[in-house]
Amino acid sequence: MKAFWISILLFALLLGGIFVNARFIHRTSDTLTEYAEELSESSCRAQTLEELEAFWEKRRPLISLTVGFRELDHFGEVIAQLRWAHDLGDETEFLRYRSLLLDAITELSRTEQFSVENLF
Repeated sequence: MKAFWISILLFALLLGGIFVNARFIHRTSDTLTEYAEELSESSCRAQTLEELEAFWEKRRPLISLTVGFRELDHFGEVIAQLRWAHDLGDETEFLRYRSLLLDAITELSRTEQFSVENLF
């Protein structure tokens, strides 16, 4: 009977960890989305891009514990391309990479959603 209660406790801890992780990923993706929305304004674009890069570098090690490397690498590439377009002053490419950034944020978030799609 003792093994049963220990199993229940471990299962509850596992579920709690999954919930906390999903919440962390969703909060991070919400913050990344806010930065991406701010990038549409050209007035403070350089500062927002620096803040986005700093935030990503701070959160990347924690996110990499559960999100796949494919999504992480894609997100990092999009940020690098966004920086490149900003430094060149190419508005069309910048807007293109900004929309790719929003798509990459959705990919990060989708991997931690509770859905039938993620079960299989």
